[in-house]
Amino acid sequence: MAILQKVEISFDGGQTWDTCQLTSSSEKYAWVCWNYKWEALKKGEYTILSKATDSKGNVQPLEPMWNRKGYGYNAIDRIKVKIE
Repeated sequence: MAILQKVEISFDGGQTWDTCQLTSSSEKYAWVCWNYKWEALKKGEYTILSKATDSKGNVQPLEPMWNRKGYGYNAIDRIKVKIE
């Protein structure tokens, strides 16, 4: 069984990645919490990407693979934030 090893975050569309801090244990079938301290230097809209890597070296793909009803979605997560 693979265990979550690291979470990385990107603010430039995936060109560069920073490592996040894991804040909970990686127990079997458990959620793993993580955090990253980010200070936005200017106002504007940002797209933040996050990806995980497991103990077997598997990394979330940039784009999701098609699967019926989307239950198997495992792509890099993207969120948009607006700093005012």
